[in-house]
Amino acid sequence: MQREEVARGKRVVEAEEEHHEEAPFEKVVSEEEGTRYPHKETMQELGICGHVEYLMELANLATFISCQCGGYKEESCQLLATLKVHFCVDDSEKEERGGLGYITFKVMGVEYTLNICNIDTIFGFPSGEGIRQDYDQQELKSLWKTIAGPKPFLPTKSKSSSIRNPVIRYLHQCIANTLFPKKATGFVSEEELCMIDQSLVFILRETRDGRKMAGDRADTSLSVVLLDHLLSYKEYAAAIHSSGIHGSLCVGSLLMPILGAVGMELGAPDVLPKFIDLDYLKGKDFLEKTTPADRYLFKFNHSELGPSLLPLPCENRTSVKTRRNINFMPSPSALNIDIGGAREDEPEHSPADYEQHEYFTQAVYEEQIEFEQHVDQPEHGDNEQEQAHYEEGANQGGDKLAEDHKKPGVLEELGNLHSKTMKDFKKKMRTMKKSLKSMAAQL
Repeated sequence: MQREEVARGKRVVEAEEEHHEEAPFEKVVSEEEGTRYPHKETMQELGICGHVEYLMELANLATFISCQCGGYKEESCQLLATLKVHFCVDDSEKEERGGLGYITFKVMGVEYTLNICNIDTIFGFPSGEGIRQDYDQQELKSLWKTIAGPKPFLPTKSKSSSIRNPVIRYLHQCIANTLFPKKATGFVSEEELCMIDQSLVFILRETRDGRKMAGDRADTSLSVVLLDHLLSYKEYAAAIHSSGIHGSLCVGSLLMPILGAVGMELGAPDVLPKFIDLDYLKGKDFLEKTTPADRYLFKFNHSELGPSLLPLPCENRTSVKTRRNINFMPSPSALNIDIGGAREDEPEHSPADYEQHEYFTQAVYEEQIEFEQHVDQPEHGDNEQEQAHYEEGANQGGDKLAEDHKKPGVLEELGNLHSKTMKDFKKKMRTMKKSLKSMAAQL
């Protein structure tokens, strides 16, 4: 009931909810697990740290995700069981409260009140005006085809492992484990995709099918998004209680800053935070398991080549500051199952060199799968925005090139030929250098 009221943007009145106050949390929650947070050392090892943090900033989640706390089972259960959200009914009340409204909850027999604007401050959320997110459904579907696909987005079937770029997939794990914490994070919910949309809207501007992106048109407060999810735990508790089973709670760590903000004195936590580390990623089909400890192969499904492995770190191809990498279809020569690392003939570029180029694309549709041929061009436009631009209707290769793109085998052969040619060339250069040194010594 309360969660539906939040979704509709109505004020929740205490008297209406008296008979719902005590949800059976203590009875149904058999254990509390620490909330799982991003692991900086792991991100650095994979070469994705700066880019994941960049997306967190764009989604306004950086401060929130950095609050890595322990959890308190009893206090968390009581807070969730008694939580109510109250929205202001007019502008004068908003001005008095300094925001959209306030929450109330009871812990250890004491009732507490906290303004929503205080929650904004605690977690570093901007002060949004809306109380219900408004994302274009077609925009979300187009975004999914851009970052994952080719199958359409379905919250009950779309998997996190379908996201091709490792930066965006790691970001999803951060969102699914913190803002919407749960034990099973294998699938992507609509609310999680909305947050991915929010992190990419200012980079992409449009999806690869040309749809303009607008993000959340209601400018919804992220505190309200969080509170809406916390209210859902009442439904969760009631559901598992009626089924006679027991569940676990992963949200307790998020509640500690709220408990601290109302002045509660807390002792040692019952559980410590967990992390999205290398072992976790290997168990989530993010990294290949059978590799040496210091080698990392990212597992993803290439739109044209199928199941593929990419050695990490590989910032030139995983940076999210260009659409080429958000769409994420590395050339066959970049994909390497040799545990030794990147191929010898792969040119090395710094991120600065890489971002000095604009990538234009030609889309060829085949069974909802696009393959893009990218040609480096001098950068134009507003460099400060670091936006990716798309050349619509461009023909950069003709029918023969489009036909070749449908045949991954042709690309593999071309990649192998390129590798062989470059190796032969380097070998001849080394021989020539030795000859020149010998001649110089004789002189």
